[in-house]
Amino acid sequence: MIHTFQVGTFRERKIRRVLWGILRYAIIFVALILMLGAVHINVTPVLASAGVLGLVLGFGAQYIVRDLLAGVFLISEGIIRVGDIVRVDGDVGTVERVSIRITQIRKFSGELLTIPNGAITRIGNLSREYAVATVQITIPYTQDAGQALEALRDAGRAWAAAVADKRAEPNVDGIVEFRDSGAVLQLSVAVAPEVQYSAAADLRRRAIEALTRAGIRPGVGWPQAPPVA
Repeated sequence: MIHTFQVGTFRERKIRRVLWGILRYAIIFVALILMLGAVHINVTPVLASAGVLGLVLGFGAQYIVRDLLAGVFLISEGIIRVGDIVRVDGDVGTVERVSIRITQIRKFSGELLTIPNGAITRIGNLSREYAVATVQITIPYTQDAGQALEALRDAGRAWAAAVADKRAEPNVDGIVEFRDSGAVLQLSVAVAPEVQYSAAADLRRRAIEALTRAGIRPGVGWPQAPPVA
């Protein structure tokens, strides 16, 4: 409840700041026109010039207006927040800043991406509700696929017994793809947000160990290993 209140307050503060800025400039402009009219200065040329200037600025600032409007909806709807791990146009990283005009994402390589809000068309948020850790392992066609799948089930059960914080039990998805190098086996499990990478690394290690014990070596051209007692 406290977290929701803080998020709501952050959104309201951002939107209030934008609306107040627009209102302030509108009041200043109207007050200037009224002052000129009070001293009997013809304001018609001023209004005409303002209209032409507004038209020119409208064409020149259409991308800025697009970014601002996109930022208002991005913040008001709570699509992303600072600290979320997101995917934007193929780039994955942690959100460091969400403003009215731009969004900044720190990639895992350390690169800081600055993206105009109007240029964001699709956002994948990896920090909401749950994530899926997926492990794919390729085995040559000469290997026993059924034995390999059973080894992956053993790896999934061992991982589940060692990990308390999980959203579901690991699932062996079977053979998901055929490649020139062999058949692709997949093991997946739903986990808490932002831990899917560490969970996948642990599952991958356990899968390799289970396959080795079963005498199956993933990859191409690897010699058949004897089963480990």
